[in-house]
Amino acid sequence: MPELLAMLAAELRMASATEESPPRFDIVAYTGGSFRPDSPYLDAPMVIELAGVSSPDRIAALLDHDDEKIVGQTDRVRIGRSEITMSGTITGDTDGDEATNPATKVVQHAKRGFIWPVSLGASIQKMDFVQGGVSTTVNGRKVEGPVYIARQITLKSISFLSVAADQQASARIAAKAGDDRMNFHEWLKSVGFEAPSTLTEDQRTKLDAKFKEEQELKAKAKTPPPAPPTAPPPTPPAPPKRNTDDFAELKAKRARDDKIRELALKYGREYPAALDDIEAAQAKALEDESWTPADFENHLLRMSTRHERIDNAPKAGSSRTVAPEVIEVAMCRMGGMRDETLEKLYGEQTLEASHRKYRHGLSLRETLEMAAEANGFRGSFRTDIEDVLYHALPDRRHRRELAAAGPSTYDLADMLGNVLNRFVVDYFVGLDQAAMRMISATRPVRDFRQIESYSLTGDMTFKKVAPGGELKHGTLGKEKYTNQADTHGVILSIDRRDIINDDLGAFSRVGQRLGRGGGLTLLDVFWTAFINNATFFKAGFNNYAAGADTALSSDALTAAKTLFNKLNDPDGKPMNHIPRILLVPPELEGTGKAILNSQLIVMGGTAGSVTTKPNANIHAGTLDLAMARELSNSKYTGYSALKWYVLASPSEVPVIEICFLNGVDRPTVESARADFDVLGINMRAYFDFGVAMQEHRGGVGFKGEA
Repeated sequence: MPELLAMLAAELRMASATEESPPRFDIVAYTGGSFRPDSPYLDAPMVIELAGVSSPDRIAALLDHDDEKIVGQTDRVRIGRSEITMSGTITGDTDGDEATNPATKVVQHAKRGFIWPVSLGASIQKMDFVQGGVSTTVNGRKVEGPVYIARQITLKSISFLSVAADQQASARIAAKAGDDRMNFHEWLKSVGFEAPSTLTEDQRTKLDAKFKEEQELKAKAKTPPPAPPTAPPPTPPAPPKRNTDDFAELKAKRARDDKIRELALKYGREYPAALDDIEAAQAKALEDESWTPADFENHLLRMSTRHERIDNAPKAGSSRTVAPEVIEVAMCRMGGMRDETLEKLYGEQTLEASHRKYRHGLSLRETLEMAAEANGFRGSFRTDIEDVLYHALPDRRHRRELAAAGPSTYDLADMLGNVLNRFVVDYFVGLDQAAMRMISATRPVRDFRQIESYSLTGDMTFKKVAPGGELKHGTLGKEKYTNQADTHGVILSIDRRDIINDDLGAFSRVGQRLGRGGGLTLLDVFWTAFINNATFFKAGFNNYAAGADTALSSDALTAAKTLFNKLNDPDGKPMNHIPRILLVPPELEGTGKAILNSQLIVMGGTAGSVTTKPNANIHAGTLDLAMARELSNSKYTGYSALKWYVLASPSEVPVIEICFLNGVDRPTVESARADFDVLGINMRAYFDFGVAMQEHRGGVGFKGEA
């Protein structure tokens, strides 16, 4: 079942029914602060990170979290930056018996001034624990540990509570059903507060007390006199006495049940994502008396292997309180990466924590010193730089020793690699790869062995089946295409001088160069394969044309489309695929744009010699334009400033394909302490990919000249 989260400072407003529609309600379900969760497994307050909340618009509104006591349903759930609000309809009968009808009970008690507490039913997918004495920021507010932070939850229901699980958690109802009561938000606006969401918690508490006082005075003025006292109920008969054996059996069962609850509480704290499963297992174990506490714990151990564990116990001797991601952000900022980019990569909270901890960023030397000290170094940086590097970037043997000593060490090699990869990706994606990505198909491969694929052509037309007959076999195309991933890589170093000079710019420039180098390598290999295409686009394949009338123009494009549409499969039947892309060198980009974007064609000529022709541009918007600088670059075999192509979509009939090892379509960077003969840090980058031409029926090429 979902975890029950009693919301602090929840508010609810209910509108009266009309003849045409049932009553509606509006709820401010959560305002971003901490609250006490209604769970025996969580012994500290909780804060929900609003950025990680998801919910459908329609969730059930229940009474006391009872699935059989349906009050209504929401039709809008809004998850904002500072609060969760809901609105919906009371779908139950509001004129029935209060004792048996939950909707009647909620509405009628609201009319009489009852303040309904409100809580949420939610499924928790991810949760962190902040220890006592440690602070963090959630929903733009500072939060002090100990506290649980629900990073990712899914809302399941909203409930009106007869008794509040948390005495501070309450819902304020203003039932607009014929009386003059108003809700808290309306009252705030009536006394001059137009933006209630901007109030501090202290202001909200004081104003809420004032609001309650006014509403209670109004309620007392309308409260009818109390009913006369009734006679006390008869005293029930005393229960029969149990014998000694009954008490011993009861005591043993109580001890067993207490142990099962204790185990459930322990595992619930360590595996909060498994709370639903743990609660269900506890209920089953308490019901089935054949379960011993040992059986129950074995069951929990097997079940917990599917979930992430949170260690709530403080680490003895641990001095590290800064997350690696916070350090990485500080290094990226010092290297010149913009906050907008870092927020997308690491998130707003990590960026804010890094700003607070390292206002001016972290230099390379500062980071090395911090990691070396955490890994046991106690010397001077300037006199013992080799020892600093040894401790900050330990070798495999030293890394095992540090791992055995405890979890308070830094793996700087991973952090440096992560920071470098941020700069690599930033510069890799900054290169113009649009034309390459537009015309190529991509596929992941598992290893470096040659892969094979077959032509989409072949006799796969359906054959008419005679009554009682069997289906005929189709035939696949026999044309086979191959591709193979290879490794491309390079090593660069940051030497002792850059480290002593504290030059993080040198470090970030390495990442920029590696990112640019990886992108240029991919573009070079790709266009080398595509441009040297004399055996791919040729007259024998009926996908190539030359001559003065092949220069790019409206008429030439008409001819190219005609040639494309006449491409046939091996059986001589039409391919029936559609031209999608016009690929041109830089010199023809303007002509291509004019042909594809112009709505009209302007006719020229002298008086008496102009023939009448339609002036609408039949090519407008029919193709996507791709421009590749490499097509006319003299470094590539087969280059031309006049040749152009009309191609199919690569998802339909690809003319060229890129394969990436394990689907990684960008370079990978790793860092390590340099070898003995180099005092510094080595950076190696590698990129595993392959490029090969595929289906010649996927496009046509025009020479653009005689």
